[in-house]
Amino acid sequence: MRVIIEHAKEGEDPIFTDVIEGDHAEIAAIMSQFGREGYKYQTAHRLDMVCDFCSEPRIAWRFQIEPGGLIGRIVTDDHDQTHIDRDGKWGACQDCANFILAEEWDKLADRAVAMGLSMMGLPDSPDARDFIYATCVAGAHGCFRTGYMKTKPFPTSVLTDEEVMG
Repeated sequence: MRVIIEHAKEGEDPIFTDVIEGDHAEIAAIMSQFGREGYKYQTAHRLDMVCDFCSEPRIAWRFQIEPGGLIGRIVTDDHDQTHIDRDGKWGACQDCANFILAEEWDKLADRAVAMGLSMMGLPDSPDARDFIYATCVAGAHGCFRTGYMKTKPFPTSVLTDEEVMG
């Protein structure tokens, strides 16, 4: 994945890195190093398109809800999980889009948890599944289903990449 890491020390303006390419473990290691250097506020901004639900790198659909902001930030010693969606546009791989269109929310969450376990190299145990669900899935998926302001119960439109990109 390609990211720019925004990081700041308390009371200071944020600093942005150059583009960094790596997997989740490599990005997490860089962010951990920033933490050891005293940067308490960090966000990795993705530059490549991935499924906003499971992180699959191939987007097949776009969904729209009203624009929002930062949601679901959880920081632990080893992980900093953030979902940012300021424009209200959410990308989905074909599998996640199928679950969304069918409103099969549990299956969508199960897919996201399984992908999260794999990306973070965690064992498939009840504790690890609960950790991924709580830190990476519940907040973002719930927000998608209800909207940021609780005014739209479901996405306002479904668009293919060709329609979005022109």
